[in-house]
Amino acid sequence: VCSSDLPKFAPTRPVGLHLEGPHIRNTMVKPIEFFCLFFTQEMVDKIVLHMNTCAYIHITQYANKKENTNLDGSWKETTSDEIFWHIALLIYFSLVKVTGEVDKYWSTSTLYHGLWAWAIVPSRRRFLALMALLQVVNPINETAGNKLCEVGGFLNCFKSRCVMLYQPCQHVTIDEHMVKFRHRSGMWRYKKDKPTKWGMKLWVLADS
Repeated sequence: VCSSDLPKFAPTRPVGLHLEGPHIRNTMVKPIEFFCLFFTQEMVDKIVLHMNTCAYIHITQYANKKENTNLDGSWKETTSDEIFWHIALLIYFSLVKVTGEVDKYWSTSTLYHGLWAWAIVPSRRRFLALMALLQVVNPINETAGNKLCEVGGFLNCFKSRCVMLYQPCQHVTIDEHMVKFRHRSGMWRYKKDKPTKWGMKLWVLADS
């Protein structure tokens, strides 16, 4: 295709980052502020709503099982603050590796001195309950047979944030990207020629 045959590059807004509202000096300097650009309060509030809905469904279906509930079998509703702490803890786990079970992050023995999970965030029992009942979309509206049904709505919100916050340049390309992943899923792939051989294959729109 000749360059003269290509449509003129005429975006409706300038190329680059587009923050919501005016950019004030000395703002957007902390990692959490950039994180919240993509993981918004609205998205967290939806997670809270869906998790509490999922918890009540779980209590109804498994009335005799109390490992994910309070000792009396009731559910303490989660909040947006608790979900943010939960996300922070998962990121912490990925950075500070402890061999063995996740329980060790709550250990008070000298060997694990310096780990802060037991001192700051909810109990190990509560953490495991939140992991078991983690729900980012409405559990009632999940479509059977769709492998992305459990995260589809959340991914759409995330992608809409990406589109809103950034205007690509004229020269872009589509590329494969492997996200390291070997847990149980019908979506992981093996690519022998990739540095990351086991994982989830994503199609990425890369900006020059």
